[in-house]
Amino acid sequence: MGVLALVEGGRRIPDESATAPADPALAELAALGATGRVDLARADEPPEALGALARLLGLSAPSGMLANGWFAARDADAVSDDAAGVWARVGFTHWSRKREDLLFLSPERVALTPQEAATLAADFADELAVDGWRIAAVLDDGWVIAHPEPLTLDPIVPAPLLEGLSGRDALPTGPDAKRLSQLLTTIQMLLARHPINATRKSQGRMPLNTPWIWGVGGAPDLTGALSLTGGLLLSDDPAARGLGRFCGMQAAALNESQPDWGGWAQQCAEAGANGPVIVHLRAPALLARHGDWAGWAARLSAFQVEFLPPLRQALARSGASLTLCSAYDLDAAGGRGLRQETIWVRASGQTLMAKRRFWHRRLPGEGESLSGEALGRSALESP
Repeated sequence: MGVLALVEGGRRIPDESATAPADPALAELAALGATGRVDLARADEPPEALGALARLLGLSAPSGMLANGWFAARDADAVSDDAAGVWARVGFTHWSRKREDLLFLSPERVALTPQEAATLAADFADELAVDGWRIAAVLDDGWVIAHPEPLTLDPIVPAPLLEGLSGRDALPTGPDAKRLSQLLTTIQMLLARHPINATRKSQGRMPLNTPWIWGVGGAPDLTGALSLTGGLLLSDDPAARGLGRFCGMQAAALNESQPDWGGWAQQCAEAGANGPVIVHLRAPALLARHGDWAGWAARLSAFQVEFLPPLRQALARSGASLTLCSAYDLDAAGGRGLRQETIWVRASGQTLMAKRRFWHRRLPGEGESLSGEALGRSALESP
């Protein structure tokens, strides 16, 4: 039993061919416990692909994106594991003309509220139903929609990656792209005359003039997933929580925009004494991707100073283990993911609070190289 903390973008690699300088927490736990390397994320996978988490949970993540919409619906109890059809995430943003092109803003910058998402869902549901679409779940940042017929599409850019992209480059492609483009156009027309934008303008907020549909897919093949009944997964990503729920875990939301490090540590320690716990943090990768390296460094510093010490103390008393793993390691310049193994470290019981001595010279990553599934099983399954 114990806690596995998966930090998206938790390490920054100065040079792709160089050994990364480990952060203090990785260095200390590596010297006291066990360490090695693990192949989790791929260079072409953003955090929204959920590839690292899927591999830890025993799933063979395909190239491209997992069905993010299906997993978000799973978190909302809006889909069964054998349901037919297709699911997708819907977010709302703004695009504006620049020269002869249309460029997107990130949905994070237009700041859709949960109440606005619910209002739009209630007002647009009948229009979407004309073409067979239903709103399966309303999320804090948009919707999950479903259709009884499958769609075949090329991978679609996740909504958080839209910032600065051209409409020509981002719009759907693939055999069924026309169907999705028609749905985008329908929602655009509904937004154009909806009073929500007059209210937003009066508040000095950016109007919503386009939806974005992504994470499209049907029920995935989840053969081989770990059975973690009674465990707990904490994440601010509804699709990540849906992954945990499929594996039998309970799931709870974290608000990474307003971190409660002490409260999270207590919650993890209490649950980790009795079952497996996963803490999934993606804010560092998102901050780095937007070039906010100061925010990235501050978030990781708070993780090490405010979250890890009380968690280590509590887990040491209960005899549980703590595994740290950074997925989606970042390059030094643009915050892109690197295609390489990353580091894991683990300590348990009183070792978590032992003093590091000068003869403890093991460096992070100097140990066994594991698959994602092997690391997940060793960290989360009962001995």
